[in-house]
Amino acid sequence: MRFIERFLLGAAVSASIVLVFDVSGGAQACSPWFPNQVISDRGEQLQSLPALQFDREMARIPKPDIPESKLPPKFDALTDVEDVRDVEAALRARGDAADSRRRTVAALRVWRANLREVAERQERRDWERRLKYPVTVAQQTAPTPPAGLPAAFDLYLRGAAAWAVGDVAAARTAWRAVVALPPDERRPRAVWAEYMLGRSLVDEKPAEAIAWFTSLRELVRNGAPDPLGLASAAVGWEARARYRSREFVRALTLYQAQGDSSSVLTVLRTAFTRPEWVQDVAADPLTRRLGTVYVVTRGGPRGCDELDPESDIVRTWLGAIESVAAQSVADADRLAWISYAAGDFDGARRWLARTTTRSPLVPWVEAKLLLREGRLQEASGRLAEAARGFPSDEEWGDVQYDGDDDKYGISPALRLLAENGAVELRRGDFVASLDLLVKAGDWLDAAFVAERVLTVDELREFVAARHPRAEGSPSVSVWEPSDTISSAALHYLLARRLARAGRWADAMPHYPEGIRAKAQTYVAELAAGRDAARARDARTSSLMAAARALRQDGIDLIGTETAPDWAAVGGSFELGDDAPDAVPPEIAARAAAAAVTPMKRWHYRYLAMDLAWEAAALMPDEDVATAAWLREAGCWVAWHDPKGADRFYKALIRRCGTTALGREALAKKWFPRETK
Repeated sequence: MRFIERFLLGAAVSASIVLVFDVSGGAQACSPWFPNQVISDRGEQLQSLPALQFDREMARIPKPDIPESKLPPKFDALTDVEDVRDVEAALRARGDAADSRRRTVAALRVWRANLREVAERQERRDWERRLKYPVTVAQQTAPTPPAGLPAAFDLYLRGAAAWAVGDVAAARTAWRAVVALPPDERRPRAVWAEYMLGRSLVDEKPAEAIAWFTSLRELVRNGAPDPLGLASAAVGWEARARYRSREFVRALTLYQAQGDSSSVLTVLRTAFTRPEWVQDVAADPLTRRLGTVYVVTRGGPRGCDELDPESDIVRTWLGAIESVAAQSVADADRLAWISYAAGDFDGARRWLARTTTRSPLVPWVEAKLLLREGRLQEASGRLAEAARGFPSDEEWGDVQYDGDDDKYGISPALRLLAENGAVELRRGDFVASLDLLVKAGDWLDAAFVAERVLTVDELREFVAARHPRAEGSPSVSVWEPSDTISSAALHYLLARRLARAGRWADAMPHYPEGIRAKAQTYVAELAAGRDAARARDARTSSLMAAARALRQDGIDLIGTETAPDWAAVGGSFELGDDAPDAVPPEIAARAAAAAVTPMKRWHYRYLAMDLAWEAAALMPDEDVATAAWLREAGCWVAWHDPKGADRFYKALIRRCGTTALGREALAKKWFPRETK
């Protein structure tokens, strides 16, 4: 049962600093993207709600007040500069002579450049070993820092050199030695050493790493120098350590303080794998809001493992919040949205009753509930209210609807207009339905109503009253969401509808200029071919020309915008018959009356074949030209509809059996392919 049937029958429908690196993913199948429709789409979109947009929802959540998270880390570019500057200051404070200081600093610069080369070679070696490639680089040796450095600098650099060549144990030993120095001696490198100790332990011993990060932030708060912003960087590393320790609430708090939505998403994906972890996240006011973002966006942006809105874990989430939340709760409108998507309509009503502000999501959910109760007029009012609540330029990217595997970029305001258009269709106000769909930029649904629901005269009156001048492009791209449907596109659709009704004179003013010329030529050739006063050969020639024109340009002249020709997509895809059987009688009768004959893809080819048959009737038997014509016209559908071409094949062997083409057709038992 197609979507319009379900709706019309009222059927029930059920990073910034430190990223977490264990994100799981999946592959999405590749297939043609088809535009979404609220009336005749493959999914149950009108009675469903889309996933909200992750980035937009995350922007609503406040960042916790952790001062260090607001300091941008600078260590990537400035480590060498700060190291040399600090060493030079320490040597001066120690009383070293100027020449001695210059030599030591120069040696440090050379040593640091050498260390970078050693680190790059070691990284190459480690990369080859991980990928099981032939190892082309030898194990590197940690270079010894230059002589004459103060103890804290010497020990720290020994640790850095050991770290660069993969000797983690030696690195930790050196950094612990820095921390063990007397307070005045360790001060220049205490923050650096504690930061690196924490980093080295994040995955192996996360609790110990957390202790080091906590300690270094306390050092900085008490005045220890931190020109590289390591206290800020430590926030992200501590968040990762908390994540490794399954302390999800603290991990989420720290990541959110940094604005690291990518890592927030990773933590939530893990937390939502177990009910007890979900309970922990729901218990904290901040992480409760982050979890709600995760659920209402169905797993985040562009993910391959979207969260099933009807899964048990989502129901666990809703139950967890109800058990801990007060009567008034932040994001109650989102929780109503989630409940509705989960099929818990009573839950959606309960959350709606707990909202403290009337965001546009509230009337949107209310409209869906009203639709399920068959209260169409009230639902229409709620959809209109919701549409007014969204800025006209607001866009949601990569949203997904229930029952639909595709994702779309949508404007919520326009989407609501389109949904209201579908409601007006059900209410029987077909002109209002078309008007709303056109305003929504929902071309395929608008075209369905224009071609299959309105009568041709109703459509003509609509265009004359509301879009009297053909302006803009006559074609509409359904591949890109649009907030405009040009009046020229409506005129062009009307032209083809009038032409299909045989009202060519009425149709001509509505065609685009270039196609109008083709239409005039076709009509002239057809009239000439059917003029009994003309010579037989001349009539034959004109009918052949008309048949070829209809075969070649039929989609431009009389093609349907939707089923069965799908001119909206250039005839490249067949999206099915968008007029179902089980609909209210008036719509069913209108759709049937407006259907083309035959109701087959490229229906104009069959009409072209009828003209070709007329032409063939004027041609002699056992004639080479007649045989060629029967073969040509039959091949217009022979390869995708053999039954439709069968009469031409039989005529070829019956009327022209002695010709070369006739004999070949008889031998092949089908049309010979044209030799090029």
